Order: sequence, then structure tokens, then C-alpha cells
Amino acid sequence: MSKNKRLATADSNRVLSSETPEFKVRITVIGDASASTLAFVRSALTGGGSEDDYCTLEKSHRIIRDVFIDSEADHSGFSNILSLRNSNKQKKVRLQLTAQSPNKLQLITDRSDAVIFLFRLGESSSLEAALSFKKVLDERLSKTIGSKPFFLVGNGSSSYNDELDASEIRALDKHHKGLAEDYKMKKYFEVSTKTGHNISKCLTDVIKQILRKSAATDTSCSV
Repeated sequence: MSKNKRLATADSNRVLSSETPEFKVRITVIGDASASTLAFVRSALTGGGSEDDYCTLEKSHRIIRDVFIDSEADHSGFSNILSLRNSNKQKKVRLQLTAQSPNKLQLITDRSDAVIFLFRLGESSSLEAALSFKKVLDERLSKTIGSKPFFLVGNGSSSYNDELDASEIRALDKHHKGLAEDYKMKKYFEVSTKTGHNISKCLTDVIKQILRKSAATDTSCSV
């Protein structure tokens, strides 16, 4: 049996921690074919230890993973359950990360706490597609999306940055951040599914945004 199939059919009680997580968050990733949404989801498997130790893969497009978030560290990524330190600052979160077809907008709003719009850096058509998905979501489901946090994420930072000089990189970064702001997204990130660069930091920030939103409506939740 292949490793992918073995992970997909694994008992989640065996590969995930038996302890009940403090929080559960659901994040959806959408983008065109070149954005590599499946690769983004699979990249979240990395981070130390073996995949079976802390994560299960479901239906090839979704992972469920126990992670620990340091509520006071602004720039650190998440750590897997094997490297947990005894600290009151850390929150245990069960993360469900799903690559979703953009034509299933109702599923995105009903089953997600946050949405990542992923595009391929250097490909204008991919960026336009990501922004178009966000616009359609706003137009069709403005009454149901509420204050759900959205994020713009450019994939391919390593190879992309090798082709540009420093001034071009800064200019494009500023442009992408401006687009994220114009389209009312919380933040813009650059990641690389090839090297894993910035994946955990991106997801950490998204999770923290979800927990902060929860804390605003539930005084028992503090981040």
C-alpha cells in the first residue's frame, strides 16, 4: 500500500494526539490550477517528526493536524505535538486544512473559519483568478461571510525571487500587499510549496486571526 493511501485510511485516533485540543480551526485554500493548492496543503505536513506522528491525510486534499501556537510570539511558526514545551503560552489547536474547488462557494463559507486565496507568483492570470474568486465570494455571499478573515498568498517565492532584483521584489511585494488591502483581506504572504518557506508562519498567523475573532465573542478564549 502506498504511503499516501496508508495515510488516507489511517485511524485518526492513532495518528493524532489523544488529548482533546483547546480549539479547532478550519482553513480553506482556493486558487487556480497553477497556484498548487494541493501542494500547499501537503506542505503543512512538514515541520519535524514523521507524518504519521501528528497528522492524517484525508481524501488527498485535506489534512487534520494537531499544532501548538505560541500566543505571545509574533513571528514563530507552529510546532508539532512532538516538540511541545510545557508552557502556558501555547494553545493546542486541531487544524483542518482543505484545498477546495473555487466553484463550491457555499462549502467555503459553511465549513471554514478562514479562507486563503492562493496564486502563483509571476503569473498575472493566477493572481487575477485569485482576486476574481474573492470578488465572486463577496458578491454572491456577502450576507453569510460576515467577518470571516481572508488572506492573499503568493506561492513560489524561492524561484520567483531568484529572477528579480531587490527593488523589483520590494515593488511587487508592496503591490500585492496593496491588493490584499483593496480586496479587504487581512494580510499578504509569500510562500514556497517547493521549499516549505513561510508555510508554517502563514498558517500560524491565520490561526491566530481565527482565535482572536473567537476571543472577541467568547471571553473564555484568550490569545
